[in-house]
Amino acid sequence: MLNPFKNKKTDREEALKEYLSQYDDFLNRVQGSGRGFGMFQHRDDTLGDMLSCAKHLHKDKSKLERDLNLHVKELQRAGAKIEDNEKMIESLQFELGRMQHEKEETTREHGAQVTNMVQQHSIDMGLEESRRIAQKESFEDQIDRLKKDHSNEIGKLVGQLLVNQKDEQGWPDDKMGVKFRELQRLMESVTAPRNKEFLIPAGKRLPSHLDATNFLGRVGTGKSHFLLKSTLWAIIREQFFSAPFGFGVLGTGKSQRELFDMYNAWRKLFDANAIASSPEREDYAIFRRDSLANNWRSATFQYINVALTAPEHSHNPIARLSTENLNSTVARILSVLSEVAGLSHASVRPDTQEQVRQMVLLGRDIALQFGIQTAQLQLVVPNHGEQIRIGESFHDCEDGDSFKGKAHDVDLVTAPGLQKLGDGRADMHSRRAMKLHALANWQGRFQVRLSTCIQDTREEMDYISLIFTLDMGLGCITFEALVAFIVTFAVLFAVVRRSKDWPEAVRLHIGLVLLSAWFITHWIDEVVDHEKPDVTNDYLIFTMFTHIIRICSDVFVITGLWRIIIRYDFLRPLKPDSFADTLFASVLWVLAGVHVALLVVTTGTWLGDVDVDKVNSIAKARSAFEVTYMAVQFCAMLVMSIYAISRATERQTGCPYYNEFGYMAHASFALLLRSFCEVVIVGQLDRDRSHLRNTQRARDVTYGLCSIYLAWVVAFAVPEKGIEDPLVVKDHSAVEEVKRLIEAKIAEVTEGGKNTAPTMSSVLNGIEETLKAQTVSPDAQQEYFMKLNEIARLRKQYADWEPVYKGGSNADGQNEVIELVKKNDRSVAGAQETGVGRMLARIWPENNKQNKDIGGKSQTAV
Repeated sequence: MLNPFKNKKTDREEALKEYLSQYDDFLNRVQGSGRGFGMFQHRDDTLGDMLSCAKHLHKDKSKLERDLNLHVKELQRAGAKIEDNEKMIESLQFELGRMQHEKEETTREHGAQVTNMVQQHSIDMGLEESRRIAQKESFEDQIDRLKKDHSNEIGKLVGQLLVNQKDEQGWPDDKMGVKFRELQRLMESVTAPRNKEFLIPAGKRLPSHLDATNFLGRVGTGKSHFLLKSTLWAIIREQFFSAPFGFGVLGTGKSQRELFDMYNAWRKLFDANAIASSPEREDYAIFRRDSLANNWRSATFQYINVALTAPEHSHNPIARLSTENLNSTVARILSVLSEVAGLSHASVRPDTQEQVRQMVLLGRDIALQFGIQTAQLQLVVPNHGEQIRIGESFHDCEDGDSFKGKAHDVDLVTAPGLQKLGDGRADMHSRRAMKLHALANWQGRFQVRLSTCIQDTREEMDYISLIFTLDMGLGCITFEALVAFIVTFAVLFAVVRRSKDWPEAVRLHIGLVLLSAWFITHWIDEVVDHEKPDVTNDYLIFTMFTHIIRICSDVFVITGLWRIIIRYDFLRPLKPDSFADTLFASVLWVLAGVHVALLVVTTGTWLGDVDVDKVNSIAKARSAFEVTYMAVQFCAMLVMSIYAISRATERQTGCPYYNEFGYMAHASFALLLRSFCEVVIVGQLDRDRSHLRNTQRARDVTYGLCSIYLAWVVAFAVPEKGIEDPLVVKDHSAVEEVKRLIEAKIAEVTEGGKNTAPTMSSVLNGIEETLKAQTVSPDAQQEYFMKLNEIARLRKQYADWEPVYKGGSNADGQNEVIELVKKNDRSVAGAQETGVGRMLARIWPENNKQNKDIGGKSQTAV
């Protein structure tokens, strides 16, 4: 098709080009003349504007030309400067080459000088080493002479002391000190690191009965001789010093009862009302206050000493009991030594066995002196974890008194202290230490990265001591396994037993499932700790995960119990109850979230390369918050228990959920008891971390026992399946009553279907006003609120719906074909002949579900 405007478009373009060309020529001519643009300014407005624009453009052009000239000059200056810089660079490169040459010369000269100095230093060190060796040999010879002289002098003094002292009498303090040091020397000789058969190889671990506190797991096997020494001392104490005043010299059991029978016979001579003492019921008060009793005791044990040492008395009952105790002690010590040596596939040497017999015999003699002395002698042994102060009464087994005055927690007792109280005559209470305690304290001494192994080494034993690498012992592990089995079985029983009409119990059962999961994972955690492997980062994260499970379980259980208590009274909670439930759960979840966050942060900082002080500050904050968190739980359970128990006592036999509410009261009490124990124990851990293992054991035991109690009573606090629920029955009855009221109301306002029916909202409002105007008795409040809830539900779903009558009538003239449709939507009328009495069947879909699509729209026939 031809375009009639094509030529016209071409003509316009050419004309525009021609105009622009002439315009440029005109501007050039005007610019060339001296008259400028002023003569054209007022001829025509359009032309004036154009000329004004041209004038401005001309000025801009001139300005740009000037700027260009300036830039050209600057460029020229920059080029000159670049040439100067290039010349300077060439000069500096030359200077650099010269300096590098000088550096190489200086380096060669310095190397030669260092070589000469090293050679001269080697010569000087050789001469100095020769002089040092000669001086050392001279000093060693001098020391050996002094030791020999001192040994001879000590031997003379000891000989004089022993000759001048009768064996059946009490030893003076000097002789007691000599004998006690001799016992210590024998103990040191048996357990010394030079005895290679008793060194524990790398990768080997002692069984828990020899290392109950995981000492070697913290400090390494290089310090095993300290643990072996502590173990042998413990055996000596058990065999000879289990009772004060020398009554443990014959051991425990039958041997000790022989001495107690003799003691009881003497007491009854002077006190007819004296209660018979036994190893289980000790009464030594008389020896702490009566000098005559101490004289009798001293005389008795002097005769026992004679009976044990005289050859002609070797077959008497006392000697036989003493021999049995000596043999038992030797057997126990050799058993421990053989077990330790077996780790290296070695055995106990004969000379070591002889030293053990000497050590045991000397321990028996010292124990006899505890009875012979009229003063009270006792071995002082601090407990594991007890805080002591280095100095007058205690010193470190390696550092001595280097840290005198500094407080430490006892990790291991390597030797007991010998203490004397009074003189048994005029003075009964003055204390005097005859030998300082030797203690092993490893806090702050070893630092090992977490990627390899955890060491319990920090002074602030907060986080690491509370949740990591704490061996609870085989008995506690067995108890945890039993608790995990019982709780898991109870939880399964509770979940299977629950009625389908109680979805409110799901929250509680989730908490119980988490509780069972925590017991299982916690048992696995304790088994791993008991086996004492190297603890890696993954294991620490697993331990943290078990704590998070426990925190979530507590919140689910507490909030679930509160929801069950509400369910006993209301099938659907009222707004105040619902608000209280939501607020209560929100507070607990917020606190639990903060607790979990602090736990994660503490674990992360411990795993990361973070300063120890920062880790300790975070761990302290977590510990303090845990106390607050448990206190809030206890307060919540206190209120809940008071409410549940009071409501349980108010209910009479035959009331709905009478038995279940009783079990719920027991469950609330179990939680209250568990929360109380947690508050006390967590507070103790936050204040004082001594006796940590016992405190943690108590926590696990109380938590486990209360959880067993809780799991079983909760299983019966929810109705079982197959039994008709009273509130559900009442709810169905209330729904049927609302149906009847709606039917009656519609029949009333429509006069049996003759008149137009109002919307469902109007019908429901009228019924609600009628119900609220009634006086409701306390027994009928359940049904009353159920009716109001059902009306509210129907209003929300069918407020704008209205009944529509479609033809047909019965003998009474009432319409029978009725349909419930959306307001102002009556184009299609799917109907169901139900009659007015059944017209609302479709409103409750659980009774009669019918969906019809007629004409592309969804209707509800009633």
